[in-house]
Amino acid sequence: MPKNVNFINEKNIKNQFEDFYNIYKKRPISNNENGVKIEHAFYLYLVLKELKPKLIVESGVFAGQSTWLMEKFCPTGKFYCFDINLSNLKYKSIKAKYFEHDLTKLDWSKIDKKKTLIFFDDHVSFYDRLEFSKKNKFKHIIFDDNYPSKIGDCYSFRKILNEHDQKYYVYEYFNNPFYAKIKYFIKKILGIHNFYGNRKVIFGKNKIKIYDPKRFIKFKKEHKISFYKNKDFYFEFPPLIKFDAFKRWKKYKYLKNKDLVNFRAKRPVFKENYVKKIVNNEDYNEFSKQYNFFCYYRIKK
Repeated sequence: MPKNVNFINEKNIKNQFEDFYNIYKKRPISNNENGVKIEHAFYLYLVLKELKPKLIVESGVFAGQSTWLMEKFCPTGKFYCFDINLSNLKYKSIKAKYFEHDLTKLDWSKIDKKKTLIFFDDHVSFYDRLEFSKKNKFKHIIFDDNYPSKIGDCYSFRKILNEHDQKYYVYEYFNNPFYAKIKYFIKKILGIHNFYGNRKVIFGKNKIKIYDPKRFIKFKKEHKISFYKNKDFYFEFPPLIKFDAFKRWKKYKYLKNKDLVNFRAKRPVFKENYVKKIVNNEDYNEFSKQYNFFCYYRIKK
């Protein structure tokens, strides 16, 4: 494989997208909320068509949509599917071997790593996943949730490269501040721990802020050093159409408009008019709903 891989080949990218969409529109789960949607599904398509792996390891299966897609994209491949909770499965492949535990618990010594691809969609620290992959001599890894700073529940390459800690907050919002205050004090009387466990809870004017210290990761220089030391090639996929940060991140109500305006993504692959001619309205609405700097990382020997 060449040093740098051109996953986005402008000469045939439209043909590739149309071939992909003929598969995608037949997917078994039409509303795959919290799972892979059209843009990241197309990136999977491009990676699998380029690498042609013999074994695909999926860490984070959720409902099974991505497993179905990868089967179609790579029909001769074998699949190992890992999830610590397989109860959410809606599609189960007869070609895949399922494991209801983390992939770190399996012995990987007899697997041909050069012909294996790992797809991480498990919201675990990218640094930890990179160290695991390097230790077990894997070569090709891709990540779904490459969150920018201030957003998301996992420690991503984007956060590492920007030297930001991983902090994750959950908010409960209320239109009526008085109701928010009443609800908070009722929970306090009954015992905050009964509702939020060991997480820290802070009451605000119209919200309850929940912080889990166990999910905090402090940025360390060794994390960034590891990224560059182990990197043979790294590629972040661009949005397929112009990225709409407000559509993507508006659910994070603590973000200010200026934060959303300042989000930057690469130049899009397609014009909106072209995509609208290919996809139906329901699928077109998926654009920007999941885009999250999906990335491919090739590890040095």
